[in-house]
Amino acid sequence: MLSLPSSITENTRSQSLARLEEAITILTQTQSSLHSKLDDILSRLTTLETPSPIRLTSTSTPRIKLDIPHFDGAHAMSWIFKILQFFDYHDTPDDERLQIGSFYLNGVALCWFQWMYRNDQLTSW
Repeated sequence: MLSLPSSITENTRSQSLARLEEAITILTQTQSSLHSKLDDILSRLTTLETPSPIRLTSTSTPRIKLDIPHFDGAHAMSWIFKILQFFDYHDTPDDERLQIGSFYLNGVALCWFQWMYRNDQLTSW
């Protein structure tokens, strides 16, 4: 086995130790910088104001509670007209209208809806 002179071994150890100390110094500085940045972000977040709730102003029209008549299969066109008016008044999204309308079905209309729903026959309002 070939052995290196002790001066070369000591020099290599010294260089390795110096590089390790330099790496530790850089990591410590980076960590300190990150802590400082995080503290700054947290202080900015705590000073942000939460938005105030929307309040009705004198120019806003207050919403009134509207009752939707239940539908049992009779007078279909009248019921459809009324529920469409309800949906428009409340700006009900199209994708919610079918489900909301189903809450107001009774009797044979409800039986029909359940069958159509279970058989994936209803896709939209």
